[in-house]
Amino acid sequence: MSPGGGSLIHVFDAGVVDTGVVDRLIARARLLAQINASMLADLVAVADATPHPEFAGFEVSAALILTGQAADVQLELAHTIVRRLPAVHAAMSAGDIDLPRARVIADAVCTLDLDLARDIVKKILPQAPALTTGALRVRLAKLVIQADPQAAAKRHRKRIRDRRVELQNTEDSCATLLGMNLPADTALAASNRLTSLARAVKQAGDPRSLDQLRADTFLNLLLGNTCGHPRFGAPHGNHRSTSSSCSGTGTGTGTGTGSSGCAGTGASGGGTGTGSSGTSSTSGGRSGVHGGGMSAGGTGAGGSGTGVSGSGVGNGTGGVSGRGGVSGGGGTCGGDCCGCCGNARDAGSGAGRPRSGGVELTGDLEMLARLSEEPGNLAGYGPVIADIARQVAQQQRHSPWTFTIRDPNTGEIFTGATRRRPTEAMARHVRARDRTCRAPGCRRPAIYADIDHTIPYHLGGLTVVGNLGVLCRYHHRAKHEGWWLLVQVRPGVFVWRSPLGRRYTVYPSAP
Repeated sequence: MSPGGGSLIHVFDAGVVDTGVVDRLIARARLLAQINASMLADLVAVADATPHPEFAGFEVSAALILTGQAADVQLELAHTIVRRLPAVHAAMSAGDIDLPRARVIADAVCTLDLDLARDIVKKILPQAPALTTGALRVRLAKLVIQADPQAAAKRHRKRIRDRRVELQNTEDSCATLLGMNLPADTALAASNRLTSLARAVKQAGDPRSLDQLRADTFLNLLLGNTCGHPRFGAPHGNHRSTSSSCSGTGTGTGTGTGSSGCAGTGASGGGTGTGSSGTSSTSGGRSGVHGGGMSAGGTGAGGSGTGVSGSGVGNGTGGVSGRGGVSGGGGTCGGDCCGCCGNARDAGSGAGRPRSGGVELTGDLEMLARLSEEPGNLAGYGPVIADIARQVAQQQRHSPWTFTIRDPNTGEIFTGATRRRPTEAMARHVRARDRTCRAPGCRRPAIYADIDHTIPYHLGGLTVVGNLGVLCRYHHRAKHEGWWLLVQVRPGVFVWRSPLGRRYTVYPSAP
């Protein structure tokens, strides 16, 4: 079925402005890549000319006024690109890829043997000029796993053994708290859970920004201060207040008693808590707290743990994705689209109920059945080894799953009714097809983005999958307010025209 509204292709050719300024920008970017390629060659030449290679970094640091560490980093990168990966250096010299892309490629293959590294470089270089560094990193991660799945799994296990938490001092009496080398699935689930909790507090009227709420919730959960806010977080500046909106009690070894589902959140005198975790009577799936530490028990109605949410796609032979806990997804967008811009919330969740921490998994049936070691994909992270994907699937074996058969080039053809809002099935289909925001270079996961009518509904655009696409809020606004024009030439293939006359084509995401 035609998307309706007539063809908008002619709009692309109307009012085209002088694109010379953009052409000059592109030309200078290519020139900068060539200069950086020459700079890398010069660094290698200096190292070769130094009588004692051990002191090559000293020569560079003195000449360029760098720290010794910075000089060593530059020398190592130069040697890797010029000597180990000459094809990458040649692409830079031609102006095809810039230094940031070259660095991403070098980092991605640094642990591989020479032949395997060069084979992957040969595969990725034709694609690299059209990929952002983020998209390039994801594509490389998949190629590295596919090249040697067993070695990738071994590297994963080694890195997991080095997991740790680091506290780093920053300026102005602040600090950064980092969890290092964590399993991708559980770390992503925890991050998604933080976002869901923060959004619930935001929707309740808290004036803090979403980033501030995520940070405050992160600290409150670690410190056991989960009861300060009427829902899920302590008010700013009052991290030890309590609330009576939850039930459940518990005791620590000190004098404090927990309330609101948090066992032993009172002062414990520094002892180790021994009380049992309380069970929250509200949604959200909070865990009880033993003294000063978190308990694994005490989940509320929302559920907790690593779920699998959202719709996913395979490679045309029956890809699968899981949906666990409360289903995920951003709001369907309004304005000229679906009538609810500004109401982005977790689809399927009750009012004020945050989604339990979960991840969206995409993978092949063969991989899940242990018939292949193809990597899976976690929305918001990227490719993961097959073992991780199977672990995520195993944890949600009793949850409902969505199966999608997908044409890797065009997606499925689906005809909907002439209605403004897409059905849940249509929204799932479009998110499964597009996977991320369809703006050039944007990797915002579909579950956190809007469903947009490519041809606006009020201009005659129909609510069919051939006229629907995933756009993050920023790029959705760019289309409606920023003079960017968008045409969906066939389902899942989008052509953008910038206000300065440049055209960009976005094809379906690779499985």
